[in-house]
Amino acid sequence: MKLSIILNLLLVSILLLSKNSYAQTNSNHNSNKTQMENQDSLQVSFIDKFFIPKNSIDEFKQKMKYNRNFVSNLTGYLKGDAFEQKDSEGNLTIITIAVWQNQEYLDKAKVLVQAEFKRINFKPVEFYERLNVKIERGLYKKLND
Repeated sequence: MKLSIILNLLLVSILLLSKNSYAQTNSNHNSNKTQMENQDSLQVSFIDKFFIPKNSIDEFKQKMKYNRNFVSNLTGYLKGDAFEQKDSEGNLTIITIAVWQNQEYLDKAKVLVQAEFKRINFKPVEFYERLNVKIERGLYKKLND
């Protein structure tokens, strides 16, 4: 009889500990989720859309590769993607996305990119004009439902 009571108390204790552990884990998960959502809300995405004539594609892609590599090594850079689509005439549309930790990191990156362009004597406006590249640029924040 005493053994039965002890076993029942032990079982109840284990169940209570398990419940408390689950509640703590769930609370930590919700806290982490909130922190991640807060971090996501600070992130900014720099999105470019380039329209490149077919005879300018190779030169444009070389410069884009250099620029994306440089930017990807800067502090605050989180990730990047690039997408391409050719039209029926062989012209290319490229969309690039660079996600930054926050606006402050992006602002610092812009300064560093301009310094790098000056160092390598790259003049983007002249480059785009010479290749007849059209660009649409925007700064976006993640849509939180």
